[in-house]
Parts: sequence; C-alpha cells; structure tokens
Amino acid sequence: MHLPSAIYFKGDSVNSLGTIHENNILMKEYGDNIEYILIHELTHKRQGKTNNNRYINYKNNFAMLYEGHSNDMAEYVRDPKLDDKEFSITNVSMTNYYISSKIYNKLSYLVGEIQMDEYMQKTNEKTLRDFLKEKLDDKYGEGTGQDLYKYVTNVSFFSRFTIDLKPEKIEGLYEKISKRNESVQQEIEKKGQSDELSSILDVNNNFKAMLDKIYNKDTKTINKKAYKNEKNKQLKGIEMLCLDCISKDIENINNKYDAIDYVQLWDYYRNRCSISKYYEVGEEAPVLSENFDKLKKVQKNLYNKCKQYKALNISDKEIFDKLIESQLYNVSNATISYNKNETELTISDEYIVNKFEVETKKDGNKKYSIITEYENDKVAVKGKKILATRELDKERE
Repeated sequence: MHLPSAIYFKGDSVNSLGTIHENNILMKEYGDNIEYILIHELTHKRQGKTNNNRYINYKNNFAMLYEGHSNDMAEYVRDPKLDDKEFSITNVSMTNYYISSKIYNKLSYLVGEIQMDEYMQKTNEKTLRDFLKEKLDDKYGEGTGQDLYKYVTNVSFFSRFTIDLKPEKIEGLYEKISKRNESVQQEIEKKGQSDELSSILDVNNNFKAMLDKIYNKDTKTINKKAYKNEKNKQLKGIEMLCLDCISKDIENINNKYDAIDYVQLWDYYRNRCSISKYYEVGEEAPVLSENFDKLKKVQKNLYNKCKQYKALNISDKEIFDKLIESQLYNVSNATISYNKNETELTISDEYIVNKFEVETKKDGNKKYSIITEYENDKVAVKGKKILATRELDKERE
C-alpha cells in the first residue's frame, strides 16, 4: 500500500514518542511540491465523516474518494505521454492516487463539481448510493446511480488493496458480507422489501461475485491473473457507463452555445476523468481497447454536433481531435495558426503551446504529428480562435 508523503490528523494520534494533535500535518518529504501537499492535506479537514453502513466496503469507498477530492482541489498534474500513433489520450493527475483521482473526477463530472464538493463535506447526511441515485437517475435513466455505485464499490477494493493482500483480509470481507446480508434479510422478513434493502443486497452480492473470481476459498490463495483481469474489467465498466451518460448529454445538445460549453466539459473529461489504456502498460491496453474505441466515437459525435450548430471555426475533425489532446488550460480561448508553407500547425491558449507537423497525403487528407507539446511559456494568443465567439442573442437573454 502507498505510504503518503504527508498526513493530516483529524484527531490526536498517540504513540511511544508522544502526541501529534488534531489539525496538524506531518510532512515526510515534499521537494518542490509543498503547495500541492498542503492544499491536498488541508482539503481533508473539510471532508465529512462517514457512518457505519451495511453496504460492503463503504469506508473504503470514501477512503478512495477523499484522496480523489483532495487531489482535485490541489493540482492539475500533467503527464506528457502522447505517443499512440493511431489515437492519443493522455493521463493527468498521475500521482500515487491515480485511481482515486479518476473515480472522484468521474463522479464530479456527472453530478456537478459544486454538488460533489458539497457532498464530500456532508457525507453522513445520506449514503453515496442515495446521492448518486438522486443526482443521476432522472437525467440518465433509472438505475444509473445504483450501477455507478456498484462500480465505485468494486474499484475501491483495487484502490485500497494490492495484489499481495493477505487471505485473512478477503476472508474477513466474506464474513462481513454474510453478516450484513443476513441482517438485511431479517429486516425484509419483518418489514417487507424496500428499495434500500434491495440495493444493499445487490451491491454486496455483486462485490462478493467479484471476490469469487479472484480468490480460491479451498486453497486460500489469490489468483494474480484473475486479480488483474477483474481490476481492468471494473475500470472498463465504469468508463463505459460514464461514456453512455456523456453520449446522452451530447444527444441533447440543440444549440450553438450548449455545443461550445460541452467542448470545454469534454476536454475536462478526456484529460482528467477518462481511464487511459496506458494505466498498466502492456496488460491493460487490450482489455481497455473497447473503452478507447467508444471514447473516439463519443468525441466524433460531439464534433458533429459542433459542426451542425456552427460552434467551431474549423471544419477539420483531425484539428478538433488535436485540440482536445493538447491539454490546454483555457480551451475557450484556443487558437490555431500555420507557418508560411502550412507544414506546421500551432494550437495554443495564453498558457500552453503545442506544435504539429502537417503532412498532406496523396488523397488530400492531412496527418498531424506532434513536434513540441505542453510548452508552458506564457504566450500571446495568436491565430484563429477554434471555438465560435459567444454572441448575445435573444434566446439566451
């Protein structure tokens, strides 16, 4: 398990050396990242506590989301891996809390950043499952919140436990599932079936089915290959579910301004929420290729919506793809420009510059290959704006 470089103490911690009082931060190392570490740890102070719950892995869900929430508040971390010749997707928030960041950002994207932040401060007021159901079912369809919660529960297992966890831990999880389900069944016999009770059994049994695939009860051993495959399956599942929701968002775009807004939302999802096939090099790539294909289709649908409502000042999908891959800070201010011979394309905002070599093929189509990426020098915005200009119109007044 990852040992953090800093720890925030919500309560007093006493050992043989003395006491570390609440609201203190113990820093073991920080290098050049002291600002990130302080913001990350201080965000923990704002987070609410969770009550004991009959859902299995409930505390682990929040252990994962707390780190993702703190990471989200602290920093936008870049990772310059743009090396897929077919199609490129980059990882950001590539810290030791990679999964925590991705899962938290996904939930924040779907329910709203402000609403998610507010919930993290009041986690004891309603269960995470009820919160997701309340925020997502009306918008994306009945059962969306439940399905998403099941993936969060399963993924948090892999976020919390390594492949070398001791058999006693899994045996303990089986015992908890059995006791909690037994308690729920007794309540059903007394009071009758309810949405909440059905949900608990569904989540717990789904978690147990996952454990059954990676753990052999007879030999009390973990199948390492099955562990990795199941981890990838859960990551793939939550990615596909989120992309289904985003597809519905894009289908509902019906004007220029919503299209402009969604380009910026999609840029955020691609670069801070999507699960890259580079997460575990070699092993995860083929398993997650379906995610990758679907992600491309979603992006193409967004481009078509932008084209339909004239939200772009470009008519080249390849340039649109490069815009999203450029990881600009301010997509709304993105510009493109060419050199004199149009053999070099620059995509930039006022903070970041990306340059691409332009090769015109025999069929007239153009191929764009990266030359320089993520240059952080502050630059003047030059060239033609990619997103259409916002104009006041009577319909939006």
